[in-house]
Amino acid sequence: MPLVSNYNDIENYQTLCYQTATQSDLDEGETLEKLVSQFNFFRPGWGWTDDSKESITRLHPITAELVFGSMNIGLASITAKNAKEVFLRHRMLAVVGGAPLRDGEGNEIFITREDVKAHIGLTINVAEISKAKFHGNLIRTIRQLAGESGNE
Repeated sequence: MPLVSNYNDIENYQTLCYQTATQSDLDEGETLEKLVSQFNFFRPGWGWTDDSKESITRLHPITAELVFGSMNIGLASITAKNAKEVFLRHRMLAVVGGAPLRDGEGNEIFITREDVKAHIGLTINVAEISKAKFHGNLIRTIRQLAGESGNE
């Protein structure tokens, strides 16, 4: 089943959830064509905004992490009621596995409370899991990272 997300109920989703760039926004030596042609499995790719090929657009990395991370946290939406739990689950995973994103210099970027609140209205077609199941999964991951093979 493909991962499907809906941004339409997020306030200002056009500017929050997407990044757009023109040639004048790029560093010297970079081109729009080069960015569009690059493939990075772990980051949202750039695509042409329209047929004029004067600008490129991509899903904002924070939005992408909230979408793809939803499979790991087991919450299919961000609401005012569950925003704290969404943040906490993302943060718990980051504490165990490190920051989900890095900037151009390699500095860690963490999902913040403000990021989550700004994305209230996001929905994703993932299976919901209870807090207890999430905690159990997290403990299992920690045990594996600590060296338990499960075969002892």
